[in-house]
Amino acid sequence: MYHKQFRNYSSVESSSSSKLIQVAMLLENCGQLLQKTCTAIDAKNYEERYMLIDKVMLILSAIQDILATDRSTMANNLNTYFQNTITLLVQVNVQEDLALCQLVRERLIEMAQIWRDADRTLAPQESAPSPQNTSGQDAIEIQA
Repeated sequence: MYHKQFRNYSSVESSSSSKLIQVAMLLENCGQLLQKTCTAIDAKNYEERYMLIDKVMLILSAIQDILATDRSTMANNLNTYFQNTITLLVQVNVQEDLALCQLVRERLIEMAQIWRDADRTLAPQESAPSPQNTSGQDAIEIQA
């Protein structure tokens, strides 16, 4: 019952949240999936490990697809970060490296917090844009 209520809350939160919060939520979901991946690695459950890592890589690829890399250096840097993370996940999958899996999980959770912090920082700017920054999103650009 609790799990269903949480999913309903998450769905309402994601539909009413900013794009930055939505990305943060996706990254947090990746962290949860990687926690399950660590458990699967420990239990030598190869199929589960593969499926979980595949889900994380799909989510990260989807995030990469929405980055406006043609308009922002920050977006290019984030694109590189996500590509490097995907490469690390391939290593986790091939080497069954529990420590690397935990490290990637921690980094994705940290990245989720960065996106949440960016949303808090940009939210006041979006309500009253300055003359230099009419979009309110000079640090991170996401395609509409």
